Amino acid sequence: MQTIKCVVVGDGAVGKTCLLISYTTNKFPSEYVPTVFDNYAVTVMIGDDPYTLGLFDTAGQEDYDRLRPLSYPQTDVFLVCFSVTSPASFENVKEKWFPEVHHHCPGVPCLIVGTQVDLRDDPAVLEKLGRQKQRPVAPEAGERLSRELGAVKYVECSALTQKGLKNVFDEAICAALEPPARKIKKKCSILPFPATSLSGVAHPPTRPALPYFTTYQPTYLPTNSTNYLPASFSFYRLNFRSVQARSFARSRIQPVRQPFFSFPLADRTMSRRITDKISSLDPDEPFYTFEVFPPKTSPGVSNLISRLSRMSSLNPSWIHITWGAGGSTHSTSLQLAEAIVSKTNGLGLDACLHLTCTNMERSVLDEALKRAKELGVVNLLALRGDPPRGEEYWVASDGDFQHATDLIAYIKKHHGNDFCIGVAGYPEGHADSADKSADIDYLLAKQQAGAEFVVTQLFYCVETFLKWHKACRDKGITIPILPGIMPIQNYQSFRRMTNLCKSHIPHQIVEDLEPIQHDDQSVKDYGVRLAVSMMRELWSAGIRGYHLCTLNLEKSVSRVLEQLDWVEHPPSSPSIKESRANGVDASKSSSLLPSQVELLRGKGSKRGVDGQGARKDSPTSWDEFPNGRFGDARSPAYGDLDGYGVGLKLTPAEALRQWGSPTTLADVSNIFSSYLSAKQASIPWSEEALRAETKTITQYLVRLNDERHWWTVGSQPAVDGAPSGDPVYGFGAKGGYVYQKAFVEFFLTEAELDQLERRAEEEAKERKEKDEGEGLIKWYAGNREGKLRSNMNKDNVNAVTWGVFNAQDIVTTTLIEEMSFKAWSEEAFAIWLEWSHLYPANSASRKFIRELAETRWLVSVAHHDYKQIDGLWQWLLAAPKV
Repeated sequence: MQTIKCVVVGDGAVGKTCLLISYTTNKFPSEYVPTVFDNYAVTVMIGDDPYTLGLFDTAGQEDYDRLRPLSYPQTDVFLVCFSVTSPASFENVKEKWFPEVHHHCPGVPCLIVGTQVDLRDDPAVLEKLGRQKQRPVAPEAGERLSRELGAVKYVECSALTQKGLKNVFDEAICAALEPPARKIKKKCSILPFPATSLSGVAHPPTRPALPYFTTYQPTYLPTNSTNYLPASFSFYRLNFRSVQARSFARSRIQPVRQPFFSFPLADRTMSRRITDKISSLDPDEPFYTFEVFPPKTSPGVSNLISRLSRMSSLNPSWIHITWGAGGSTHSTSLQLAEAIVSKTNGLGLDACLHLTCTNMERSVLDEALKRAKELGVVNLLALRGDPPRGEEYWVASDGDFQHATDLIAYIKKHHGNDFCIGVAGYPEGHADSADKSADIDYLLAKQQAGAEFVVTQLFYCVETFLKWHKACRDKGITIPILPGIMPIQNYQSFRRMTNLCKSHIPHQIVEDLEPIQHDDQSVKDYGVRLAVSMMRELWSAGIRGYHLCTLNLEKSVSRVLEQLDWVEHPPSSPSIKESRANGVDASKSSSLLPSQVELLRGKGSKRGVDGQGARKDSPTSWDEFPNGRFGDARSPAYGDLDGYGVGLKLTPAEALRQWGSPTTLADVSNIFSSYLSAKQASIPWSEEALRAETKTITQYLVRLNDERHWWTVGSQPAVDGAPSGDPVYGFGAKGGYVYQKAFVEFFLTEAELDQLERRAEEEAKERKEKDEGEGLIKWYAGNREGKLRSNMNKDNVNAVTWGVFNAQDIVTTTLIEEMSFKAWSEEAFAIWLEWSHLYPANSASRKFIRELAETRWLVSVAHHDYKQIDGLWQWLLAAPKV
């Protein structure tokens, strides 16, 4: 049976859900319940052929802008809705909804639907609009907009009275099956940002005219049908000539309700159990898995799916999707799992979803298990997560979950043998375990609790792993064990990850990396060689399965498998094209992309971008040199390359030892100043020591923290043509020059932000009056509620670090733009919350830290004259105290 997918979009509260419920159940909902995502299915008869009409409801609120496009793949027709009683929602059809759907799904037909027409003449509505000097939207206005935007048609209806309701869906079906000849019909695939042309899947040939049926012949599906649940559908027969749908037994037949993002049952893939898959493999052949983490931005998610589409040609046995601490990434993790396992709308690969149990509400866990089962994900990696904080510290979590064995027992109790459960192993001992030898006993307990396979933490000493592996077998652990291999991507992420995992690094590796640590290409090359060497040694010892940590990048993993001769060719062109904007070709710039931007959060690696901030690299390598949160926010690897997500990187005991229990502004400022002066090893936003570059501006940062209580979390000094070989500022090939604009990020009050905004406006006005060009001060600011303020245009980019090299393009490496700042701001305020959880629920410190999080703004300020070395600091410190 063929399927027609219809997605309904539009502002919140315009009646989209009522529209669908009224159509599929013949009933108007008695009370308003805001819908996040939901969908319905009905069967329509077109001639003698049954079609499944899948109706996808979406959330119109801005909070769901990142998630909504994930419901767009393979859409046949869109219904773009507005309420005729809301002129604002009508305007948004043109300003928001048509651009959004055509960005992601160019060529897919759209109908504009005016809803709530029964209220067009309602006295109360007319009075309310009259006070705002507005009128309800007239049908003529809808028709004009339809012609202007090139929509298939304008239709309107009332879900309450059902006036025009059937006609809306009749027209939608016609548009999906017989699109206008002048349009090229394409099915929708998720597009990365920005939009480019995308070749889609063509529609079936246009159907010939269908015979007219004067009588309805009801059709029933057998309950053992593999295509449908054993439940009733709503059936409709559509006369294609007159386009009249007649309902059959509406009062007795309800549509099948399916969860958001579910696919037709015939198309949903049930992942194979990992143990079954391993046992079916040739014992003389290697196998390997890939691990990815949920990207921080919606374009990052889209680009990761495109990336995995290419990497699927490397034939991984399955894909691991990580889970943020405390369930912080549960939504995105589940979306990735669905995109990976879906056979039709996704990649059709097996998946293993990670789950943690500590510091997380039971309801989140229950919902995750329910959704995993609905999606066909049968493989889980059960992890403890961060150390449990205890009842007095985290009142929202469940005290029953203290260890991974608790999670295994809970899953077994409530879901039986539905899931194949894996666990983590620690060849060098768990970071929080005082008795490293006891870890093997714990692993045996996990096996006895029901664990069926083991994935180890990353390591770099093969000898240590093999000794541990033998000890496990001698102890009676018989389940498969997959060693965790992470090719080194850049020096800073490598040190960060190994410090977090407390991994032992052989002295030879340290010696090898020391002279090349600032040259990212050399570090990557070394990482590939090291991974190949380790896996060959493991293979010689009889290890046949490997868990590869990709960090959401593809080139290094691809090169490792190619050099091992385990794949015949590199990934082919993407089936979902990953597009980029203008910039430097990776083949020209990769050798120029070494490492360091001095930041309080650490130096990231640098990658090529042109001087205007635009990028144009190949799909496989355009982001191979990510620069942490100062890189391209559209990259799947955007953010700190550790895969750990938001959270404190210290144990609670160590964090309390360093930061104490602050209750005053001076206490917080002292924490930051102690870190800046190297008296303290960390702050909640950074566990790494300051770099040499930051030390050149420490005097200014300390004054901002101590004198103003402006707590700094990121900064960079101005640099005017330092040699690329400079040990403090340099990067890239020798003989070049490095330039930097000064910037700083810090927390301040709203009143102080208002003052900063006024002063920046005055500075810009003064320069304009003197004919000196634009203002030098550019800034972004965000708060915990997600509000954003700035004096930058939406598409502007602050390019604040670049290099000039002989016979090469300009290499711009550090970007500050709206998308990346918003993602970082959200994370920065989440860290305030994590910090507060260190303290008892009713303590003064918890209340104080939360109050700071609720009243502060995070601001990023850049000074655009790099020749004024102290210009930014003088401007900031000259501000009168508020």
